[in-house]
Amino acid sequence: MRREPLRIAFIIGSAEVGGAEQMLLVVLRSLPSDAFECSVICPSGPMAARYAQAAARIETVGRRSFLNPWTIWRIAVLLRRWRIEVAHTYLYLSDVGGVLAARLAGVPRVVSHLVGHNFYVTEERSLRRLRKRCLSWTYRWIYALSDRLIAVCEAVKADAVGRRGIRVPARKIIVIPNALLLDSAVASPEHLEEAKRLCAITEASVVMTTVANLIPLKGHRYLMEAMPTIVQACPQVRYVIVGDGPHRLALEQLARRLHLDGQVVFTGLVDE
Repeated sequence: MRREPLRIAFIIGSAEVGGAEQMLLVVLRSLPSDAFECSVICPSGPMAARYAQAAARIETVGRRSFLNPWTIWRIAVLLRRWRIEVAHTYLYLSDVGGVLAARLAGVPRVVSHLVGHNFYVTEERSLRRLRKRCLSWTYRWIYALSDRLIAVCEAVKADAVGRRGIRVPARKIIVIPNALLLDSAVASPEHLEEAKRLCAITEASVVMTTVANLIPLKGHRYLMEAMPTIVQACPQVRYVIVGDGPHRLALEQLARRLHLDGQVVFTGLVDE
């Protein structure tokens, strides 16, 4: 019977406030410390301090890319020094760097978290399309090196298994949807009233919302472009966009061009 905690290293390529970063924090806070010794390897960023509170140890790699050979070597050294038994990677860059480092270090089990249809070719043309196709093949080769993959939904699993090129075996993938800690998911009546006031929401409002970083990959503009038609059918609709990011200015300009100033609300980053 095992008496000492299982040594796990979580390797994530971002310490900004985002979905995958928050999910890792939920996992760290949920795993019992008497059964799991959790370490985190991540860049510098606002989430690093929270990881440090929930993990046994944390190591930051500054702002270096997880594709940098020096970073991969450094991660491998840490994994070997900590005698890690399971390496668990989150996000695309750290999937590559983390899996390679884990294999260099001889970690017995390597797990990667699939959070989306990474590098799916959509509207790209010519060299950009070829580049994205090559990246897609690279990541599927990396996932083939993992012992186990966790997909956040059935659609992500189906994409990994069925996409042309290098395919990931279905037997390696288990679907575990993202979750939230219940005590952090319930808003007080006071917070709800303040949110309604800030977003100009009344009892008659019909509210749609998107919670995501404001980057083109999230596809905010598609719903935004449909909003004039939606407003004609339902004038009391409000589209509340929760989050921030480099695409915010472009989305705000699109809302003005579509004359949606009264129907679209940008809240910015809403953190815990």
